[in-house]
Amino acid sequence: MPKLIWEKKLQEAVKRQQRFGWSVREMKGAVFVQRYYPDINKRVSAALPIRWEPNQELNVLNALQKINEVMQNSGCSLKEAVEVLYGKNNYKIIINWNKLVEEFKEQIDQINKKMQFELEFFRQEMKPLKTEKQQLLERLSELK
Repeated sequence: MPKLIWEKKLQEAVKRQQRFGWSVREMKGAVFVQRYYPDINKRVSAALPIRWEPNQELNVLNALQKINEVMQNSGCSLKEAVEVLYGKNNYKIIINWNKLVEEFKEQIDQINKKMQFELEFFRQEMKPLKTEKQQLLERLSELK
C-alpha cells in the first residue's frame, strides 16, 4: 500500500531532526522507531506508545528527541530509553476476564429480572376484556 502524504512528511521530518540512522514506521497501529548503526551494521528498534495517525508529527519528534537525549546521557539502548521514558508496556491493555464474565452475568440477570417484571405486568394488563354483554349479565345476576 502506498504511503500517505502525512506518513511521508513524518518520515522526512524525522530524517531532518535526527539525521542519519533514525526511521519510523507503523506497526500494529503504533509508531515503531528504528535506529541503524552503520559502523557495526546493526539495527535496533522499539515501539512507542504513540498512535500512528495524522497530526502526531510533533509528538513523535519530541519523543525521539527525548529518547536520543536519554540514550546520549545514560548510554542505554533504544529499548531501555523507551522504558525509562514511557515505562515497560504501560500501553498494553490488561483485561481481567473473570471480572468481565461476572459483570456480564450480572447484567444478564438484571435484564432477565426486568423482562420478567414487564412480562407479568403485560399479562395482568392484557387480561381479556369483558364485553358489554358479559358485564350486563353479571350485573343482572348480582341483582337477583
